[in-house]
Amino acid sequence: MLKILASAKINLCLDILDKDASSDYHHIQSIILETPNIHNEITLTEAATSSENPVVALLKRHFDINKHVQIEIKQGIAHSSGLGGYSSNCASILKALNELWGLSLSDKDMSSLAAKMGMDVPFFLKGGVAFATNFGEKITQLPPLDLKFNIDQKSSPLRDKTAQAYDNLDLSLCGHNTVKTEQALRAIRNSDMELLMASLHNDFETVTKVEEGQHLSGAGPSIFSF
Repeated sequence: MLKILASAKINLCLDILDKDASSDYHHIQSIILETPNIHNEITLTEAATSSENPVVALLKRHFDINKHVQIEIKQGIAHSSGLGGYSSNCASILKALNELWGLSLSDKDMSSLAAKMGMDVPFFLKGGVAFATNFGEKITQLPPLDLKFNIDQKSSPLRDKTAQAYDNLDLSLCGHNTVKTEQALRAIRNSDMELLMASLHNDFETVTKVEEGQHLSGAGPSIFSF
């Protein structure tokens, strides 16, 4: 039996730059902060049959593995909330099975497999603070941040919430705050919290309005404040 925690995240900055015609994904850049105080608790137990899980299915297919694991998830992150619960689960289970099944995957291999399950998944392999680019799967680690914040978790009833949120965007209103993202990166590297607070933004707020002092995480609907 192996017990692990899958942390949530918030997006300090999120720029939606354009839509890639060949893949239908959006090019983005985002500064992401792991928030371990909100998490799912995952238990993996070797068994005679396997739980239906995208990570288990991918690894068994990719490596022709004839092993089985049962997975139980105690939910602490609201479903479809913009806090990355599904992606964090995938990354945490991937890391756990790499250990449990002795796969000895390199960081590059882990990132490649993670991206097959979702563009947010590679961030959660290391967590912390990171700059995500391309479709969100290219990750550059940043210095740690010691920030105190409140998160108001909200769950969306929509089945394909994130896809619908992207469809609702007017891209002509997006991608205009990249200078703020550059400022935020500089602020993090120089430990300038005042500049960082002045640089927070999220292009999904062109659709989902929030009150002053509040910030949307991902495509929402969860919000956070400092």
